[in-house]
Amino acid sequence: MCLSEDGSMLVTGSEDATARLWATKTEETECLGVLKGHSSYINCVGMHDTFVITGGADSTIRKWDMTTCECLFVYEGHTSRIQKILLTGDFIFSSSFDKSCKAWLFDVSELGEGNEERACVRTFKGHSKGVYPMVFIPAPDNLGDEEEGETQPKAGRRRRRRRHRRGGASRGDCALACSGKGSSEDDSATAPSEVHVSSTPRNVVTWFDLCEPQRIPAP
Repeated sequence: MCLSEDGSMLVTGSEDATARLWATKTEETECLGVLKGHSSYINCVGMHDTFVITGGADSTIRKWDMTTCECLFVYEGHTSRIQKILLTGDFIFSSSFDKSCKAWLFDVSELGEGNEERACVRTFKGHSKGVYPMVFIPAPDNLGDEEEGETQPKAGRRRRRRRHRRGGASRGDCALACSGKGSSEDDSATAPSEVHVSSTPRNVVTWFDLCEPQRIPAP
C-alpha cells in the first residue's frame, strides 16, 4: 500500500489483481476508484503526482491516471513477478524474482507508438536469486563543480545539473539492491554495472552506477 504525500489518499494492491484508491480524510472510508488490468496479483504500488504505479505477479508494471483510473502505459520486460518499485520522478526502478532490476522512464509520452521497449533505459543483472528491496541514492547537488571550474557562475552550474537530471540520471546517482543469499561478484561483461558491496548470512547487497558501466569503490 502507499499513502499520498498529503495523507488524503491510500492506494492498495490485492490478490484479486486490482488496486484501489481510498479517501482517508472523509468521515467514512470511501473507495474512489478501482484499477483493473493486471492478470495476476499486485505486489507493490506507488504514487507520484497524479499517477499510480503498480507492479504485479504477471511480470508487468502499469502506470495509471488516478483521476480517471485509466491505464496509460504497460512496462514490459521482466520475466517474473515484480517484487518492488521505487519512484524518483524521472525514473521507475523495479526489482523482480527474475534476478534483475530495471530502470524505466517515468514520462513515456514522447516514445511514440511502436517504441514501447525504449521505456526500459537500463537492466541490472548479476544476482543469482530474486531481487527484493532497493534504495535510490541521488548524487550530491555539488558533484562535478570542481570539474566545471570556478569560472562558471554557481547559478549556471545549478541550471546545468537540473537540465541533466530532468533528461536522465545524473553522474553519481546510484541504486542499492538486495537479493537472497547467492553470488553477485561476477565482474564479467555480462554484469558490468553491478558491484558486490557486502554480504550477510542471508542476503547479498549490490551497488549500481546508473550512468557509468563500471565498478564503484565499496564504501
